[in-house]
Amino acid sequence: MTSTTAQLDMLETPLRDAGLEAIELPDSLQQPVPDNREGRIVNRAYEGPSTRLARLTRLELPAFQGFNAIVFPNIDRPAPLLGIDLADDGGDVTNFIVDLWGLEALDASDRSPWKEARAPLDACSVDWTPGSVLEGPRARLISDAGLMARDDGSICSLDGALGAIADALDAMVSRLESLDARSDCDTTEVQETFCQLHAAKPGGRDMLVDLLGESHANTYLEQLFFPAPDGRPQSDGTSAVDE
Repeated sequence: MTSTTAQLDMLETPLRDAGLEAIELPDSLQQPVPDNREGRIVNRAYEGPSTRLARLTRLELPAFQGFNAIVFPNIDRPAPLLGIDLADDGGDVTNFIVDLWGLEALDASDRSPWKEARAPLDACSVDWTPGSVLEGPRARLISDAGLMARDDGSICSLDGALGAIADALDAMVSRLESLDARSDCDTTEVQETFCQLHAAKPGGRDMLVDLLGESHANTYLEQLFFPAPDGRPQSDGTSAVDE
């Protein structure tokens, strides 16, 4: 079985190749689970001129195992967020979500290139359900540009999914880092809505509170998982505000 370090290294490669630099996280954010608790969470974070935060996360917990990857563009770039979630059993994927949150808020002329970032995931041998047809609480957390696959058994191999995620990150960040700031672009509201909805998601937040305690869980969510649109995580565990 491929090690967690090797898996994260593979996902990191396209971020480094696009010129993103690693953010040196404190232990409280990089591996936040206390030694006296069962399970592990490993985070890596990166930033670039057009990328306020790209984050890779591996979760290995008693009740859940999976990967999470997200790319937050600077708010003055005409780009959606790329969010990817998967659950796995160590060899196969059992739940898979990919979303280009905020795509619909862009001008029509700015939308089509970003669908290329999702293309490697579209090509996975997965029976995707479009976000536009989802109903109930899940529909609030996945945009119309999102895709979800869920099954009681295997959806696809974990190695295949991680390869597709690496290709999607490459397409997303390479294009994002080629963009200049635009005075007519402000995606603050789009990113705020995403962060608020996902930080408050009951299952995920409750799991972190049980594992880390409420204060640490709140800091973890606010500074690294879903930071405010004008913020970036810092090595001291705080969040810097962009000028």
